[in-house]
Amino acid sequence: MKYRSFSIIKTPTKALLCLMIALIHINTFAQESQSTKEISHSVYFTANTGLEDSSFSELILKQINEESQNDQEASVVVVGNITPKGGYPPKKKDRKETEEFLKERLMKPLEGFNGNIIYNPGVNEWNEEGHQNIDDMESFLQDNSEAEFWPNDGCPIEGEDLNDDVRWVMVDSQWFRKY
Repeated sequence: MKYRSFSIIKTPTKALLCLMIALIHINTFAQESQSTKEISHSVYFTANTGLEDSSFSELILKQINEESQNDQEASVVVVGNITPKGGYPPKKKDRKETEEFLKERLMKPLEGFNGNIIYNPGVNEWNEEGHQNIDDMESFLQDNSEAEFWPNDGCPIEGEDLNDDVRWVMVDSQWFRKY
């Protein structure tokens, strides 16, 4: 039995043209169906902003901030490793450098963010002093910005409503590794 090709697709150029038309049609259909849906809350995620060799962290945070200006409701969640390796120092006299790092590399790029700013501790923050340092760092961040720190007070799990349609449950898995 011989198979016959469609007469419209006898040449590679015609095949490519048909494929392009099909893709344009599919793309247009997808955009039309998506445009009827309403976004109730935009959530942006990033992590590892405390890595000293990450030159992209500030750029990424600024881009997220810029994008949030177009949102009705938004949140940015910075998921762990917000401090350089070693975390937030246990002694107040040793914190100045880390606090300056947090101000310049984390908080400043998110100034004017159109929504909630949420920080979450990671392995860098769970240093030798663990829970107490996280609690102190949480106080510093909340005293110097509009940000929230979840889970609150270094707890293992917390749930918060972002709006009427979105409930956020934050689990600090590092807490379970420490305790």
